[in-house]
Amino acid sequence: MRNIIRFFIKLLFNLIQIYHNIINYIILKSNHVVFDETPRIKGIIFLLNQGNIHLGKKVSINSNWISNPIGGGFKSSIVVTEKDAQLSIGNGSGLSNVSIVCSECIEIGRYVRIGGGTKIYDTDFHSLNVGIRVSPLDKGTTAKVKIDDGVYIGGSCTILKGVTIGEQSVVGASSVVTRDIPAFQVWAGVPAKYIRDLTETEKVVDSEKIYEQ
Repeated sequence: MRNIIRFFIKLLFNLIQIYHNIINYIILKSNHVVFDETPRIKGIIFLLNQGNIHLGKKVSINSNWISNPIGGGFKSSIVVTEKDAQLSIGNGSGLSNVSIVCSECIEIGRYVRIGGGTKIYDTDFHSLNVGIRVSPLDKGTTAKVKIDDGVYIGGSCTILKGVTIGEQSVVGASSVVTRDIPAFQVWAGVPAKYIRDLTETEKVVDSEKIYEQ
């Protein structure tokens, strides 16, 4: 009896995932997302694209609490707000219940890992001037965000506009990144600060072999 129950539970989850795959494919295509390979998405993504989105190969996105039950978010939300805005996610990168808002340019490199509940914004959303902020013309300033190859960002982080995170660097959970992080370093805190360099055993020098997989 127990094996029969397990069989039907597994069958149910497989049917749900097939349904999700169909819905996500429709969402990607209707939003004119360009992808080199259909991304693996668990759950149903929220996506609104008024600009340009490109996904590389082997991109995976968690968008439900079952696939990543650590808390901090229950769906992945990707919004590109402007006609000329550019969002790209490189080969092998994985995102989990993230929120991305792109109004200018966000580049996420190859084999990047972004933890549950993390937010990435290249915009302030609103003006600091209250006179502008209460008007229909209200718009925040924007600046490009770049996350290089092999970066790991812990859960519930916030990456703010104008930031570059260098290759293979690690950002500790719940950090707020307000300035550039050089390659091969560990940063954490609010705002995020330098903790230490990666050790020789922690960094991969011949990284192209990994990124080209």
